[in-house]
Amino acid sequence: MKKCVFCEIVKGNIESFKIAENKEFIAILDIKPLVRGQALVIPKKHYSSDPINLPDKVYAKAFCLVKK
Repeated sequence: MKKCVFCEIVKGNIESFKIAENKEFIAILDIKPLVRGQALVIPKKHYSSDPINLPDKVYAKAFCLVKK
């Protein structure tokens, strides 16, 4: 099975610039941003690589960190 780059970031195995964190998510600066300051909010638990499949509750919790 191929390693998930986002899981490796969450574990600290891949360097990132963390800008926010809570119990369930981290927010990091995008390595190749389209605009300055673009960030990614990543769940600490692994989910399918297709974000459309995330449960609604996960989206709702992620946006609590996005607001910050």
